[in-house]
Amino acid sequence: MAEHGRPKVTIESPDDPIVLIPGASGGLGQTLSKRMERDGSRLALAGRDLERLRAAFPGTHHPLLVGNVSTAEGAEDILAQCTERCG
Repeated sequence: MAEHGRPKVTIESPDDPIVLIPGASGGLGQTLSKRMERDGSRLALAGRDLERLRAAFPGTHHPLLVGNVSTAEGAEDILAQCTERCG
């Protein structure tokens, strides 16, 4: 069991869902990403700056996606990157 009595999430197959987290390089997005990573979730980590993403998640096996989700075009680009890299 994970903290607070919740069952721990485990990656059992490549078909497990992927959680796309925008803003993963800082603040709430980073905190949420690290928690979900620790719990075993499959993640796609998005942010505006690749170097900040790399610094926040050194050596991660999760895909790092670069873009700005504050516009419709940017959000669509991040989703396209996620689909291309994660299936």
